[in-house]
Amino acid sequence: MKKHLEYNDNKSHKFWKIEVFDNTFTVTYGKIGTDGQSKTKEFETDEKVAAEAEKLVKQKLKKGYVEIAAPDKTSNTPKEIDYYQELIKFDKEYGSETYSDTFCIADNEDDFFKYWLSDCSEEQLKEHEQNLQIFAMADGSGGRYAFWFTDENKDPNKSPIIYYGSEGEIHLIASDIKDLIQILSFGVEISEDYFYRSCDEEDHEDEEDCFSEYLEYHPNFLTFRKWMQEKLNIEPVKDWKIEGQNTEVEKLTKKASEKHKENFDKWQHQIYPNPND
Repeated sequence: MKKHLEYNDNKSHKFWKIEVFDNTFTVTYGKIGTDGQSKTKEFETDEKVAAEAEKLVKQKLKKGYVEIAAPDKTSNTPKEIDYYQELIKFDKEYGSETYSDTFCIADNEDDFFKYWLSDCSEEQLKEHEQNLQIFAMADGSGGRYAFWFTDENKDPNKSPIIYYGSEGEIHLIASDIKDLIQILSFGVEISEDYFYRSCDEEDHEDEEDCFSEYLEYHPNFLTFRKWMQEKLNIEPVKDWKIEGQNTEVEKLTKKASEKHKENFDKWQHQIYPNPND
């Protein structure tokens, strides 16, 4: 939730705005034309912060403030976001594995498929290297994420993402890098073909505290969730504090499989008849 209000009369020209993120909101106010000053307040639940935010907005409207609508962008072609490059920038600025468990941007590894597909011919190996680009570490045991390119598409932002596991698993994980970023907002590493948040009962009193220790080891997790929402306009997944699988993440991986698995299987079976998938 974001609201921008302004008040204008013969004496005053001021603004007031509020931004809600998870269980906190930030209020910024001051004279129009200045940065103003900000205050952030945290609440026990998302529901409580939403109710208080609505209450404050109504109070301002009663005092004569007017909500300023977002600018109309329909007449302009919006600039396309390069999600892949933005993720690289974030990783470099905040540090690998500090925002999502074991995730790390990595340079394309020319020898990865040479060892991973040791029984392939040189021709089959070349086909893999031409159509797959390793771009990130996926887990703590040698798994990798790769873009799958086709003859028609070589754009990382529009390519499905494949998980190559350390035990020979091959799984379609996301339809594109945008969906992967949303999956990363769950914060846990992949295990085979699913993402699962597990908790040690001794470390927390209830499910809502499941993430508390996680934040100690991944201090930029909340920063990442806020960044993707504000910078990339991608909504982080909800229920990220609770143990188990996340329904939004499950939908994203299922969407990728339904959309691309048949074509990907046909492609890899042509050059590698018995892949472990």
